[in-house]
Amino acid sequence: MKNNFLSLLIAGLIALSFSACQNDVDVMGGCDKITTKSIIGEHSLSHAEGLKFTVEEYKFAENGKGVFVQREFGDGLKSLEKTYEFAYSFEDYGKHNVGRDILVDAGDNGVFTLLWKDGFISDEQKRIYEASALEENFEKVIKNLPNTDWMYNEVVLWIDTITLDSLHVYTKNVKDTVYDPVTGEPLVNSKGKDSIVIVEKEFVDTVYYDVYDTVGNKMTLDIKLVLKKDGNNANVGTYLFDYKEFNYDLTLAKDSLVDRAFHWGFSSVTSAKKFVVTAVDDVKKDTINFEISKFDKNKKVLTLEDREFKLQ
Repeated sequence: MKNNFLSLLIAGLIALSFSACQNDVDVMGGCDKITTKSIIGEHSLSHAEGLKFTVEEYKFAENGKGVFVQREFGDGLKSLEKTYEFAYSFEDYGKHNVGRDILVDAGDNGVFTLLWKDGFISDEQKRIYEASALEENFEKVIKNLPNTDWMYNEVVLWIDTITLDSLHVYTKNVKDTVYDPVTGEPLVNSKGKDSIVIVEKEFVDTVYYDVYDTVGNKMTLDIKLVLKKDGNNANVGTYLFDYKEFNYDLTLAKDSLVDRAFHWGFSSVTSAKKFVVTAVDDVKKDTINFEISKFDKNKKVLTLEDREFKLQ
């Protein structure tokens, strides 16, 4: 993405430089439009520190004004939001070649410089802010995900198929030849053909059909994921994975149980529907990552490991 943007920008500057040979062509004005178009909007970065996840975002408006938002969520932490307004202006071209300084005046929050280059913005600590609107999505996630219980259930059955048969009796009108009761020969009508009458006859057919008889469970899978934030702001959760297989006589053939208690946070947030929950087991102290997608609390669904969980 960076290389494509840089190539596009250089191509634009070359085109502008050629056109500058003509009268009344404003090359720097064209560069200013390119810069402005790239900067207007949201630029965000995110980072995880243990079970604390932070999103920072600059929102640049077209009028030289903007808003900065920092949002934090973590285990043992009350959700934190820091926001302030700022004014910004651009430094002239030349100092950073195809880059450009953004002078930011945030009042009591300080005066500082950001660098726009190759389609990205970096701060004075060299941290990169990508052109994405992440902060509002993160706010939706930390509002809707905590204090939810999710369940997935799957059952496969042992089913017997029994084929049965029955007699189907029915009547049907058919053509029948009329015979002479004395000679036993077919009677001939006036046209010299056999005399025919319509009579009702009874027929019997054998009908075969399948009956399905449920013997019992062949396999059951129950998964439960609980994510809580308690009164002390501790992020606590549980994960239960209960898998069983049964023989045809319904005796237990296989049993697998995973039961974990953990503290949790985020290691990645892509959108309001897609993110990674990181959990640290309270006993084993190992780390588990739950890659969640298609999260929708209103529809009461999320997807984990290609399985659709339901909100309880």
